[in-house]
Amino acid sequence: MAVLTDSCIRDNTLALSPTDGRLPIGFLDQGPTKCDSSDVQLETFHWNVDNEKKLFYPSIFLFPGHTNTTCEILTLTENLLVVSTEMLANGSVQGVIVTYTH
Repeated sequence: MAVLTDSCIRDNTLALSPTDGRLPIGFLDQGPTKCDSSDVQLETFHWNVDNEKKLFYPSIFLFPGHTNTTCEILTLTENLLVVSTEMLANGSVQGVIVTYTH
């Protein structure tokens, strides 16, 4: 199983559309290096944010081993999204912090 530092994950691209009154859409592109050749290159998903509780809810798992689609927002700016979530590693669920940059 791939780990978050593998190049097949680091080259992934996450894009989130503005909410502008519609159901927000996101795009997860596997990048030039896939962890599994059968992975879909570009996956479309819905997402939501609970500003009061500072939670980000993507409708898909964002990386291999991701076990919980609820992510706690640690930092959110125009160019940076840092979340805390969970993943399965070495047979147990581990807390991880994931950073997405623009």
